[in-house]
Amino acid sequence: MHTALVASDETLMLEPLDKDAAITTLNHLLMAWLCGMQESLPVAVKTAFAWLGQPADKAEAAARKAYEGDGQTTDGERRESTALARQFPDFDALVDSEEFAGWCETLYKPVYDAPWQSLSGGERGA
Repeated sequence: MHTALVASDETLMLEPLDKDAAITTLNHLLMAWLCGMQESLPVAVKTAFAWLGQPADKAEAAARKAYEGDGQTTDGERRESTALARQFPDFDALVDSEEFAGWCETLYKPVYDAPWQSLSGGERGA
C-alpha cells in the first residue's frame, strides 16, 4: 500500500515499506502512543523537523527557534498548543529530560528520511 500526502500545492507519494521495516515502525509508534498515554512526550512536530533538518552543530538553535519563535516574526510552536505551552513552557523544559532527541529519531526521522516522490516531478527526502 502506498502512502500519499496531499496538499493544495503538492502531492507526495511513498512506496510501501518492506514487512520488517513496517513492523519496526509500527512497534515504535505503538511504544510512543503507550508512553504518551502515561505522560506528555517531550517532542513537538515542527520543532522535531527543525532539529532533523540541520547539522548537529546547528540543530539545537533551529529547534529552539521553531519552538520559541524568534520574537519578531514568529511566536513558535509552543504558542500553537496550550498543552505544549503548559507542559513545556520553553525549549529548555522540552529538552530537560534529555528524551527530545530520541523521540525525534523514533517518531519523525523515518518520515524525514523517507524517499518521497513528488507527483509534480522530482524526488524529496533521502
